[in-house]
Amino acid sequence: MKLYNISLRNLKRRKAKALMLLLSLAIGIATIISVYSIAESMKKELTNQVSEYGVNVIISPDTGGLTFSYGGITLPEILYDVKQLTNEDYHVISNTESGNMIRAVIPKLLGFGLTDDGRSLMISGSDIEKEFSLKPWLSLSYGTLTDKIHDNQIITGSSAAALLDASAGDIIEISEKQMEIIGILKETGSAEDHQIFMNLSAVQELLDMENKLTVIEMAVDHSAGSEDALISEIKTKLPHLN
Repeated sequence: MKLYNISLRNLKRRKAKALMLLLSLAIGIATIISVYSIAESMKKELTNQVSEYGVNVIISPDTGGLTFSYGGITLPEILYDVKQLTNEDYHVISNTESGNMIRAVIPKLLGFGLTDDGRSLMISGSDIEKEFSLKPWLSLSYGTLTDKIHDNQIITGSSAAALLDASAGDIIEISEKQMEIIGILKETGSAEDHQIFMNLSAVQELLDMENKLTVIEMAVDHSAGSEDALISEIKTKLPHLN
């Protein structure tokens, strides 16, 4: 007698047990497939939400760095061969072959400016309208964000406004230039609270860094292609970026 004949006769004698076993296997397989489908659906939905919510790729210049150990003490990193982002890098990124993935590109210059009484404030220069549209958590508690921000107009973070004791509509002096506060941000609990927002061109002129950038922020739609392929393409065209 062959093995399969023994198995068949055993199943015939224990029909109820065999049926329960098959039913258990079917339920187990169906459960695994359902859980996997739900997990994949949640992953896709989360990816789409992240893609639509703010900046998700930050491009910075590549820099060399060295750390030294002396007598058991590790010395801080020393930077060398420091590169600088420029407006041209921004235009190259904006016109990549994988540009269909890029929802928005925001060039940004960060620095410090001095008030008329010598206090130092962080200044962020960018395309303000585009940045605020991509970062919905940035909203004004006072003032109005107009369609076009002029180079002599600024928006202050909540902490920066408190430090300056300033309100929307006030005129303040930053690095010997008169600036009008057109809005004050609601408190975010992040670095934006301490910043002053200006047009990129205004900050480049104010800091005497014409054509220079600190970082380039991108909002990338992951559903439109591979982020790795996009980053690889950018690095090929601009190898000095990180």
